Amino acid sequence: MARFNFTLQTVLSERERQEQIAQRELAEKIRVYDSIEQKLRTCETEIVEAQQQMRDHQSNGRIDPQFLIAHRRYMAAVRVRVQGIAQDMATARLAIETARRVLTSAVTQRKSIEILRDRQLAAFRADQNRKDRILSDEIGAQLAIANLSGV
Repeated sequence: MARFNFTLQTVLSERERQEQIAQRELAEKIRVYDSIEQKLRTCETEIVEAQQQMRDHQSNGRIDPQFLIAHRRYMAAVRVRVQGIAQDMATARLAIETARRVLTSAVTQRKSIEILRDRQLAAFRADQNRKDRILSDEIGAQLAIANLSGV
């Protein structure tokens, strides 16, 4: 029996490889975004802890100007860090969207070749079935002739 040979198999393999690369790149971009998001959560925790320290310090009734100044400086520094992290997150989001577009394109390209392969395989099978029917008919005709001729 004849075997199906897809002539564009190397192209399909390359497109699958490109899709895998795009998947890995998207995963890396998401990992970077998650790490940036974790930094933001850490800053938020630091802010909450600093505010709690401020409340605890003021609860004793005395106001320490040096502590207030240090607290304000610390909070300003944390806010600057949060702004930088927010910018990094925006950049990471754009990188994720770009990677998603690349992945979508790679999937589309791979699927187009797979559709072509499936169509060619269906045509091959239909041709094989037609040839098998012709061969079966020929064998049946030869057997009928043999039975009639008494062989």
